[in-house]
Amino acid sequence: MAEQVSALAKERSVYGTMDDRISVAGIITGNVKYLAEAIHKVAQ
Repeated sequence: MAEQVSALAKERSVYGTMDDRISVAGIITGNVKYLAEAIHKVAQ
């Protein structure tokens, strides 16, 4: 999972902790689709 967290940061500018958490306070209707697509891309 740490590799995926690193890939999200490096490739998509989505930052989380190394224990696989992200801040849900930063998720808004304007970026939720981007976030979901970014997570899906690195999870494959």
